[in-house]
Amino acid sequence: MTINKKLAVLLLSPFLIAACNNKKETDLQIRITHQKDGYGYQILKVRKAVITQPFIPAVAGDQPFRDSVQAKKTAELALRKLHKYKLPSISISELDSMKIEYH
Repeated sequence: MTINKKLAVLLLSPFLIAACNNKKETDLQIRITHQKDGYGYQILKVRKAVITQPFIPAVAGDQPFRDSVQAKKTAELALRKLHKYKLPSISISELDSMKIEYH
């Protein structure tokens, strides 16, 4: 390989790595679901639900989220935890800090 070709490969390497690391269809996604009395969420991988959360986690009873915004905030927190290879469990204190309404 000539020096020019080696230089071209070195210069293009960061762009090739970035292209390979772009979002793929296998990434996790959020879907907000409408329940009978409120909202819930699902976390999907390749359009298949891997987590279905129809009710507010960590709260006693089956309480759906009051609106889609609160469901999305909670789903985003669970997704951030998954991306950090942590369990996606949500605590009462985390719900309170996000101002999620429950009783």
